[in-house]
Amino acid sequence: MGLSIIGTAQETVAVLQKTITEQEPILEEMDKELTIKTQQLVVTLEETEAKKAEVNEKTQIQEAEVAKLNEMKKQIEFEKRDCEKSKQEALELAEKFDPKDIKEFAGYNTPPVEVANLCK
Repeated sequence: MGLSIIGTAQETVAVLQKTITEQEPILEEMDKELTIKTQQLVVTLEETEAKKAEVNEKTQIQEAEVAKLNEMKKQIEFEKRDCEKSKQEALELAEKFDPKDIKEFAGYNTPPVEVANLCK
């Protein structure tokens, strides 16, 4: 009985060795394919990282431009408020003028510079 078990075990080992020998080319081919796919993934990853860096750079440029535009907007709004204030002051002064005064100024041969500028 002991020899029979050893014989069966030897047959089983022989079958397994044959199976391994038959499967070895398949495993080697799968290993090659896996290596190629891994290399492709590495290249894809490197390309993705390069694109990500490019996008980040463009984003930083755009953010700087947005900040610059926001600053310009603030300046324009400040100037607009200043112009509105000057306009309001001018309108208030214009309301104080009597049409007779304007006719009087227009009658000058050489009106003062301020009056000439006002009449323009």
